[in-house]
Amino acid sequence: MVRRRGMAEADEVEAEAILEGVKEAAMRGVRRVVVESDCKSVIDILKDGTKGRSFLHLLVDEIRQFCGNFDFIVWRYVNRKNTRVAHDLAHLSNHVIGRKVWEGRLPCRSEFSYMQI
Repeated sequence: MVRRRGMAEADEVEAEAILEGVKEAAMRGVRRVVVESDCKSVIDILKDGTKGRSFLHLLVDEIRQFCGNFDFIVWRYVNRKNTRVAHDLAHLSNHVIGRKVWEGRLPCRSEFSYMQI
């Protein structure tokens, strides 16, 4: 999918991250998925099946296409204060070119300043 020109909205960026996550899960053969996000608007659209013509809705449609790969998928809104590591990783992504995947465990917050990207 090609992003439109200019700055992306926060919900579009979150939807792109969810899309990458479900693609990765499908590629690895994961069958049961729980997607947690602090972006309530995206979770609500994923849960209720709202249709639209915006770039966000195009991303959500692509996410839904991957859902057929799973036996079970849950969309869960979590408050930002409960997703501090994810929030820190999102800020770290401003300094990352390309893609970074952690296997086995997520990095601790104290590791961020020392992380070699």
